[in-house]
Amino acid sequence: MLRVAPIAAVGFLLLGAAVALGSIDVGHLVIQRYMGEPYEGELTVRIVVPGDAPDGPGGDSGHGTARFVDEGDGRARFIVSGAIEGGENGFAVSGTYDERGWRSDEGEVVVQVSPEGRISGGGRQGSSLYTLDGSMSGERLDLVVILEALEETPGGYPPGTQFRFTYDLERSLPVADP
Repeated sequence: MLRVAPIAAVGFLLLGAAVALGSIDVGHLVIQRYMGEPYEGELTVRIVVPGDAPDGPGGDSGHGTARFVDEGDGRARFIVSGAIEGGENGFAVSGTYDERGWRSDEGEVVVQVSPEGRISGGGRQGSSLYTLDGSMSGERLDLVVILEALEETPGGYPPGTQFRFTYDLERSLPVADP
């Protein structure tokens, strides 16, 4: 005679309840911790011209922000922006999320965020090659975006010049009431 252990029976009941109530949106649980208030902090840009040393110890700096905005139906928009004296930079890209994380699904530059908060991506857009590398948690976002010029820039920088944008951002999460 085959006996089903009580714990197994409970597992089947929970699985049955999840099926009966509809699927659990694990993807929303994954991305939810990154939504809400923006991450804010320092943005530093360094310009590296082929054959030269970086443009000084710290480069230029300014203010950066980043955030996810829920668009509904398993979609969210990742918005990263910054202001440094003389200009603004950044990007905004929409994508989908599920239990595997968030992935952009528009444009030529692909961006991904794993469930553990690993940010990666890259691609070519126009005459620039982009590489993204970083990490995020509920409280911090660290991101390096490298833009490499594939031809001479309007500012006269030669092909191969890299513009390295480093975002060192954080946010305060609300403290739960006891």
